[in-house]
Amino acid sequence: MYLQKTEELKKTLTIARRHHWWFRELDKGGVPASPLYKNEWWFTPVDRTIIPKEAEKRIKTIELAGIKPVGFIIAHEAPKLLKAPEKTKAPLPEIQSKEILDTVGQVAVFMAQVIGYLALGFVWILGTALMTDPAVIVVLEDGTWVEVVRWFELPASS
Repeated sequence: MYLQKTEELKKTLTIARRHHWWFRELDKGGVPASPLYKNEWWFTPVDRTIIPKEAEKRIKTIELAGIKPVGFIIAHEAPKLLKAPEKTKAPLPEIQSKEILDTVGQVAVFMAQVIGYLALGFVWILGTALMTDPAVIVVLEDGTWVEVVRWFELPASS
């Protein structure tokens, strides 16, 4: 999306380039009154006190240049979920008594593996989400939204 660049936006982007930061203009519309869902993202207005240190450092830098943000937004990616697969009934096989014990043992091993894989999957998903999502957006006085940092840019100590 290409917006008409106001002087305030041009100055903000110039400061970002000077510090080798990746800022980008997103939208124009001021601070939303409540969380907003748009283009598979949730935009939630937040208080400045919960913004990460790296984002706060960048915000203070643009404020020192005379730019005063009027609000802050945290953006979280939230794509639509896929439709669940349709259930089908499979015929049940005949089982003998010795086979029951073998089957129970196999099921127990299988369930332990499934739980392990689910735990690893959860950790991977959480790690991926923390690396790419969310983002901190400042709202400039002219209503322009500018992304100032994404979580993958944050140092580990933040």
